[in-house]
Amino acid sequence: MKPNLPVQIYENMRATILTLNLSALLICTCLVFNSHVDKSTLNQPLIIRFFLGSNLHPYFLGVNLKQLILPRMGMMIWQIFNVTFLVAGVRMNDNTFDLGHLVNVLLQAIYILKSSHLEHVLVTMMEFTHDRAGFYLIWGSLVWIPAVQGFQSYLLVEHRSNMSRHGSGFLCGLGNPWVTH
Repeated sequence: MKPNLPVQIYENMRATILTLNLSALLICTCLVFNSHVDKSTLNQPLIIRFFLGSNLHPYFLGVNLKQLILPRMGMMIWQIFNVTFLVAGVRMNDNTFDLGHLVNVLLQAIYILKSSHLEHVLVTMMEFTHDRAGFYLIWGSLVWIPAVQGFQSYLLVEHRSNMSRHGSGFLCGLGNPWVTH
């Protein structure tokens, strides 16, 4: 791994978010014009089919895209961003850890781990079983989740929390998703 890769990713976050946006747009466009479109959506306007989707469970090369993108890709990108920003914060601040940033990443990692562990519940929820794979689900998973949920870690790279050990320990205990949910 290049020593400055996390810093470069941090500095090029706008381009990364733009790439995720374009990827979501491309995937949704391909899904609208897929030959396996649900026949009940053919009479809907193209913009509605694009936004809401035209197939309940689209497949590409034998892989269920909805199952791949919704619960997995957004969460993985979110976690990668968090760890990358933590390392970038250490590298950009004289190789010192910010305990508040570390707690932030740790609590979100526990939440993501818990979500992955409970994926069997997620795939039975309404948005997964009844909603078609359209822009709002694909874009939300590829862009909204990593960008918005990872923003706290992004912000803490340059705006250090200066949290004490006691404060960080208290916050870990209070905010731990394994304890609170």
